[in-house]
Amino acid sequence: MVIFILYFLKLTFHLVRCTQLGKVIDVCEWDNNDVANDACSMKKAFGGSSVFPQVLPDFKPLGSLYVQYGNVVVGGAQQLSPSRVNRPPSLRLELLNQTSSGLNTFLVLGLDFQTQNSSTRLFWLQEELQEDSKTGLLSSARSPLLSYQSPSPSLGSGTHEYVILVYQETGAISTIDVTSTSFNLQEFLTKSNLNGELVAGSFFKSAYDGQKFSAYEGITQTGKGTSSSSSSNVSFTNVSLSPEVATTSATNSTSAPSSHGSPGQTASSTSSDHSCLSFPSTTYMFLLATFVSLIEYS
Repeated sequence: MVIFILYFLKLTFHLVRCTQLGKVIDVCEWDNNDVANDACSMKKAFGGSSVFPQVLPDFKPLGSLYVQYGNVVVGGAQQLSPSRVNRPPSLRLELLNQTSSGLNTFLVLGLDFQTQNSSTRLFWLQEELQEDSKTGLLSSARSPLLSYQSPSPSLGSGTHEYVILVYQETGAISTIDVTSTSFNLQEFLTKSNLNGELVAGSFFKSAYDGQKFSAYEGITQTGKGTSSSSSSNVSFTNVSLSPEVATTSATNSTSAPSSHGSPGQTASSTSSDHSCLSFPSTTYMFLLATFVSLIEYS
């Protein structure tokens, strides 16, 4: 009886702890958490960018998105040459609350915001991305709605801000004109039921530098976009990228994510508990009923 009571109390403590973990906490309020620090740095970078609030009125990430071009992990507001970002990056996602196991299908949306005339266009749109449970890498077997368009700012267009956002998919994606130069993010999110479903994001800056390079030509899925070609499987984790290290310069005081944030490594989380994933509430209710019955018959 004593052993059962102690075990029951342990489970009660565990359930309370898991319930606390389920609460949404701002990424800048976490303590001793590398992923939260990276997400907080990116949030501050967005706050000082032209994108906020013109394109993205609110940015409350649930984790950190690590965007990697070659050997460079993008830090908020870094300046990258067009030749450095001419092929799709690898994407790795680290969620702060690992108990959110329902977050398993994602949409990646890439925006090109031209600060001179405040115009926005899509440069990437990929649905049905899955997160690798071991590495956090995102990949999809579906052809993109809009294949990755190599950032190529024209002469005299000034600095462009390229934003990559990850949303949790909630259903069918709205049919849109993927070639439009006046993309409305909020309208798209509303039509696709994605409001409030932002998971993480990152961005960098790029401008015309006079260099010539071969633009990446990807595949665009037919049906939902306006341009089309044949279908093929797409995996962002297997894209061949140049191994050389890019020379980057931050345009504000925000630093790039620390080395622990590079794809392939797992960031530690002192506030996350994977054991909460496997603890069903029905088990607890059964034990509670058993405990009450034992008291009545004792």
